[in-house]
Amino acid sequence: MVLAALGFAAHGCKSEAEPPPLTSPPVAPPHDACSVDADCGFGEIDHEIAGSADCPCIYGCPYLPLSKATIERRQAQYDRACDPGEDGSGEPCGIDDCAAAPPPACVAGKCTAAR
Repeated sequence: MVLAALGFAAHGCKSEAEPPPLTSPPVAPPHDACSVDADCGFGEIDHEIAGSADCPCIYGCPYLPLSKATIERRQAQYDRACDPGEDGSGEPCGIDDCAAAPPPACVAGKCTAAR
């Protein structure tokens, strides 16, 4: 074999550097995890916002039982990336009336609406 004649071992040569090992993202609790009722609230943003394409129209009508940490994180993402007058596709947002949400409660470790 030509490589062997030149002093190279085919199994020992690598033309590319090894890719860095994959690192796991930090494990966050579920979006609705709680220990007590005070950990919970209602939010309006149903997903994480990585960039402006992820921006929803929000109307000031919180209806999703979420942990307060999730509500605050998603609101900060929205404030950083979104224009309140349009969604991530550039479509204008409408105006909506809201009904008040019931009080939040923590039931079996998950935020929910109190009954």
